[in-house]
Amino acid sequence: PAMLPLPEGIRLSLSEATRLNDADLLRRAHADILVSLAGPPQERVGRDILVLCAETAVKLRATSIATNALELYFLESSEPKLRDGEGNVLELKDQFVCRAWYAKALLHAIGCEGQTGRSLVVGTLDALGFLLTGLKLALSDRRYLFLVFDASVHYAVISRPLQKTGTRRQLVESSTLVAEGLERVAGHEAWRAHFLRLHALCLSDA
Repeated sequence: PAMLPLPEGIRLSLSEATRLNDADLLRRAHADILVSLAGPPQERVGRDILVLCAETAVKLRATSIATNALELYFLESSEPKLRDGEGNVLELKDQFVCRAWYAKALLHAIGCEGQTGRSLVVGTLDALGFLLTGLKLALSDRRYLFLVFDASVHYAVISRPLQKTGTRRQLVESSTLVAEGLERVAGHEAWRAHFLRLHALCLSDA
């Protein structure tokens, strides 16, 4: 029987694709992931590899691969819930749940490029909605608070089309959530100060 691609080999390929900005290496890694997922359950790549693939594809702007990797990830994962039916908080499975939502947000933002007017506002707010889903999950478990900083950086990038007079008011609620989240993370003082200035501009436009 043919040797199935090894998860560590795929992980290394994705890392190298990011480092070298190599779209061909990304395509080969994605093809290996699809081969692996078609194999026996015990030899399939983990969900973390799907998120790494999506993150790499977003960085390389390979939107079709990013879309496919995220679709597979969410298909393979049970939808995370912050609380069960009886109001008990459920433990977050792993950091990749948050990172998948971040990648989905960045991918959606790429799809908004070139849009104007109302469609740009709606598309950007939708992307921020995906980002905030991941942020809320990160804030629900202290082990993943380090991901709050990442969310704030992504927020600054994704929200840029709305960071001007007249549309900043659309960012008040979401930037408040990010600013409050940053208060729970140690370090990053310079970045926190920068983000709070961004947040203050949103408040002044409201």
